[in-house]
Amino acid sequence: MNLLILVTALFAIVAYFMFGLTDFFIATAATQIVNAKAEQALGIVNSDKLCFSSPVNIPSSIKYFGDSRDFYYALKISREPQATIPGKNNTLIFSIVNRRSQDTIVAAKSLDTDAEIILFGWDSKTGILSQKKDTIVIEPHAEIPVNSFMVIKEVFRGKSYLYIIACSFTSDICYAHMQDVRVKIKNGCVPEVEAHESSCLCIPANIFDRLTSKPIGTTSGCPPPVQCVNGATGCC
Repeated sequence: MNLLILVTALFAIVAYFMFGLTDFFIATAATQIVNAKAEQALGIVNSDKLCFSSPVNIPSSIKYFGDSRDFYYALKISREPQATIPGKNNTLIFSIVNRRSQDTIVAAKSLDTDAEIILFGWDSKTGILSQKKDTIVIEPHAEIPVNSFMVIKEVFRGKSYLYIIACSFTSDICYAHMQDVRVKIKNGCVPEVEAHESSCLCIPANIFDRLTSKPIGTTSGCPPPVQCVNGATGCC
């Protein structure tokens, strides 16, 4: 009987220790990821170029215990405040959360910028790309992975803009989404941005010539026409 109690107690101690160690390894790896992605975004923000863009990919899971276990997560990208306050910086926040309990933050990193931050989230099941006021979610282990985002810096008429666009690096969806956003801006569908033909959101030359099937969320290589509140419509 005493031996059984001793074994049970030892098991409980080891299990408690392992749970704590697991949390430590996951938090450490998550911190490395958010720091790296925030640094990539910061490099684009601080670029002396008037127009600069880059895709940012994220791993499908956090591996630990010698790559033998996987922690499935989501990456939240948020801005504060929801609307720019004149004379004050905006804050871009990267947070890794538990995929099943997205209120549980594992690691986070923020950066301040005087740029207007504009977020576009993507529902990969419906294919809908839409502007979000505060948060978008990058979920690499979703049924249709959302495992990348485009970071685009643009200076237009002396004002800096930072676009964050959710997408998937498994195809040319990221470039299709860039074109979609470009159309929205051109037609005055993004209230924070003066309508113009954004060269920073131009897709690489002949990118759509390579597409043999339509990307998710588009009717062809070109995003579908959009109609804005002022009645304007357009495509690429």
